[in-house]
Amino acid sequence: MTETTHRASRALAAAAVLALTTIAIPVAIATPASATEAQCVDYLRREGVIIGPKVRNACDQGASSSFVDRQACFPLLVRAGVSGGKASDACGYAYP
Repeated sequence: MTETTHRASRALAAAAVLALTTIAIPVAIATPASATEAQCVDYLRREGVIIGPKVRNACDQGASSSFVDRQACFPLLVRAGVSGGKASDACGYAYP
């Protein structure tokens, strides 16, 4: 390996580490938000949405610590008859 190739490899590795830490550190130190499933439900109630088990389940999913589970909040609310805008806001209240 030539000196130029070795330097390029080190520079690329440094850039990769920087990119990963830029993403990983904020995710790792993020603390749970104060918003909860209850805030999601309360927001929807104030917006005139009838609160039933489907809405509560969607808000519960939105408040999950699991990224994958949180992604279910919006489509579950829409399937329960909540408009897209309200569903988006409600999921934000569940876990901003």
